[in-house]
Amino acid sequence: MSGRIVIAAYRAKPEKINDLLQILRAKRKFMLEAGYYSPRAPITMSSMKDPELVIEVFEWTSLEAISIAHEDSKVLEIWSKMDEICYEIGSRLNSFPEAMQSFPNFEPVDPYDD
Repeated sequence: MSGRIVIAAYRAKPEKINDLLQILRAKRKFMLEAGYYSPRAPITMSSMKDPELVIEVFEWTSLEAISIAHEDSKVLEIWSKMDEICYEIGSRLNSFPEAMQSFPNFEPVDPYDD
């Protein structure tokens, strides 16, 4: 089985960015413990042109893990919390203000450090 790298983008309500980062931390911890995510270090960043855009790059362990996670009540609970604080989940790459730039730059964010 091979992992799958995902670029997940979220647009959080302006006053909820820190809440989103806390949820991303909790989500990662659970997904690792459940075996859904690989231990490969994720990259989280924000757009310098769109302060509501947070981008997370991470690795699922397999296509099977993705399917199983979509049925896991704990995962669904986490995603429901994300729905409450984001007005867009799964933003398309071409919606990033940087999409038309060569070598776009983003601000690093590290929600995983305590």
